[in-house]
Amino acid sequence: CPHYESQPPFEWVRSTLAVPVVVAGQAVGVLDVVSQNVAEFWEIDEEQLSLMADSIGIALARSQHARREAERLRDTLWHAVSQLSDCASIQEMFDTIAREARSHFGADLVALYQLAPGTGYPLTPPLFTGDFHHPDDLRQSSIPEDSVLFDLLERWEPYYSPDAASDLTLRGSGEAATADIGFLSREAVRSVAFLPLGSRSERVGVLFLIYRARREFSPLDKLSLEAFAGLV
Repeated sequence: CPHYESQPPFEWVRSTLAVPVVVAGQAVGVLDVVSQNVAEFWEIDEEQLSLMADSIGIALARSQHARREAERLRDTLWHAVSQLSDCASIQEMFDTIAREARSHFGADLVALYQLAPGTGYPLTPPLFTGDFHHPDDLRQSSIPEDSVLFDLLERWEPYYSPDAASDLTLRGSGEAATADIGFLSREAVRSVAFLPLGSRSERVGVLFLIYRARREFSPLDKLSLEAFAGLV
């Protein structure tokens, strides 16, 4: 403040209020406010300042968590890349992908639809793994044109559903809706991650990670899954 420039530092301070910024039970900083007036601060001011310090502590904790997750993601992806480079067939690659999806991302079921070059049409049957209750449903020779799969392919962007049973997108419409809903019910699907593989102009396939327990996909979860899909 220009009014105080001629005075020694903090010579004008008559009141001060400070509260610690705490992360994981440890003080990492101090939030301090000062005033030129005597007895400026009241108990309610301390409460408000403490709330601000708590918000800062939460933001710092999230930042540290994000950094740790980024480091974990880097290690996970490097491990996946090193294994994929050794695979000699699509089946071996899928087995590696599915193993990573189940061990690092907690998926119960994994399915991969390859897309026909030049058409983007999903080839059947998909490659799949996990304890499917009715695996024959995935071995059907064709996919109805109004299946929800085609809606997701048209969007060509990651899609996450924490509650598949009430998700109108996954329940589909038209004649295929009954089949889509039936699949979700028979396989006890609770949450789904749909991950396109390849660019919009060079579509390679789509990866489904299926969870039988409800899963909330945090921004960090999505970052990890999409980075993993980018490698595949």
